[in-house]
Amino acid sequence: MVASDKVCWPEMLRLVRGTRFWTFAQMAAQLKVPPSTLHRWESGADMPDLSAQRLVRDLLEQPVGTADLCSQIRHGKAPRHVFRTDRDPLAGKPSRILEVSDTLVADQPFGRDVFFANRTQQQADLTAEIDAMLNAQGRFFGGEMAVATVRMIWLQYVQGGMTVRHALTRWVPMKLADGTPVCIYERRTVTPSAYMSLPALPVFTPLDCLVS
Repeated sequence: MVASDKVCWPEMLRLVRGTRFWTFAQMAAQLKVPPSTLHRWESGADMPDLSAQRLVRDLLEQPVGTADLCSQIRHGKAPRHVFRTDRDPLAGKPSRILEVSDTLVADQPFGRDVFFANRTQQQADLTAEIDAMLNAQGRFFGGEMAVATVRMIWLQYVQGGMTVRHALTRWVPMKLADGTPVCIYERRTVTPSAYMSLPALPVFTPLDCLVS
């Protein structure tokens, strides 16, 4: 994953291309390079030059369309969801989640509705706690952040109860075309030993760090 002092350019490039549903050729045209060059950058064989890095930063700050983004979330292979970054995590209010991937739904025996139910007080408190932590560590929702990653223990619904899972999670803030601030949440399950080797505190990649 990325760190605040060392940008993982292959991941950043895939992030931009994936959230805009571009082919290699379309992304390469945006960066003004041949597709073969973009292939090298995404594979890690080479690194984008300074002008391309600035273009990537500009693309990350541009808004995306709601319908396209929700479609990518639902049908993508990664376990993820997209949610509004409102500042009102109240119990009994509808969830902020806008779309959930079929991959994430497959983990839950109760189906898609479990993600869109009203929040419990525990969920509201947890959301507020995470928001406060992310803001305190890097002004996460202020528009300055490109990516935040953190290790997290989560409870997975299973038949007959719940079980504990360890995961590496990632938040990617962005705006919809109408200016609504949203965030893509992605999760990758890891082993307990791998979990313990991950940084205990969130790792941020500010947009300013995307151009060295």
